[in-house]
Formats: sequence, C-alpha cells, structure tokens
Amino acid sequence: MYTLIDFIPDDADAQQISIVQGRASAIACARRAECSAFIDHLLLPADAAMEAEFHAGRHRVRRHLPVRAIGLVSRKPTVLAHLSVRENIGLVEPRGAARRHFWQAVDAALDETGLLADIDPETEVASLEWHTQVEINFLQMWLRQPECLLFDRVFEHDDGDALLHLPSLFRARFPLRAVCYLQQRGALPAALGVTDTVHL
Repeated sequence: MYTLIDFIPDDADAQQISIVQGRASAIACARRAECSAFIDHLLLPADAAMEAEFHAGRHRVRRHLPVRAIGLVSRKPTVLAHLSVRENIGLVEPRGAARRHFWQAVDAALDETGLLADIDPETEVASLEWHTQVEINFLQMWLRQPECLLFDRVFEHDDGDALLHLPSLFRARFPLRAVCYLQQRGALPAALGVTDTVHL
C-alpha cells in the first residue's frame, strides 16, 4: 500500500498520520476557514507538480500524488446549477481518444451505482435536491477514478445520512483507492469505517 499524503506534526513527540491506499481516513479541522485553506493548498494549482508540501494547522502536509489524482465531493456540490444533469456529467469528458468511450463509461457507472435512476438527464440541476446534486458531483469523480477521494464536510449536512452509501460504492469499485473525510464539527458516522483521524 502506497502513502498518498503525510501529516507531519510540528510537535516532534506527536504521531505522524498518513493517508494510505485502500484505507478510510478523516481530517478534523476546528474552523471553516481552516478547512477551506487546507483544500486550497491541497488542490491548487490544478497543474501542480507531482509532490508538494505545505503547512496546515499544526502539521506539515506532504502530498505524494498529483492534484489531478485527488477527487473532491463537496458539501457545496461542484456542479453548475444552470446546466442539465447530462451537461454537468459531460464537464469531465476527457480529451483525445478516450472521448470515444466516455458516454459508455457513464452508462456503466450509472448501472453499477444505481445513481440518478429516476432523474431525467435533461433536468436543470438547479431544480434538484441537495443530495442529488452531490450524487452528480460524486459521479463526476467516479468517472475520473481518483487515487484519493475526499469528501468535504458532506456528512455534516442535515441530509448527509442519505449519502452514506457513496463511500461504500467507491470502495467496492476501487478497493485500492483511498477515501478521506474532511470534518469540521461532530463525529463522523461509524458506518464510514474511518481507521485514522488527523486533527489539524
């Protein structure tokens, strides 16, 4: 199993925690601004080098994979409300020869996950409920097949329990990929199977 992200504490006596392939980890932050800053440092710029290091809270964070290998499913879904479901999914369509098989991959993902089964693909996303918008965001990431899938405070939402199946779907399909949860307040549901928690 490869280490994807290291959290190296400023306190030399504290334990280092790492996000590793095939495991579920949590990152706890005390404030919203701290969570947002962590994501910005982790994911920007999008064309960042293979490895990077930055400081977050009381840790040096060392990223061992490129930004494009990290997927983000956010409490504020990264979908465009004025576009249709189909158009939003199309935003992750790859360039080059892979485009020929993209919509076949979309159909396969929908069949495998059972997501959006009752949703007309031409529906404008703005008219959909929050949890459905998050499912679209999740499907976009599924199609990208990231090495690490980060859920940003999704399960703090009042309707977060309706999405507890998403990490299980991803881990069943990609057992060697990492799943990580960023959490600002409250405990994560036990069903998520978190094995390690780092407190920024």
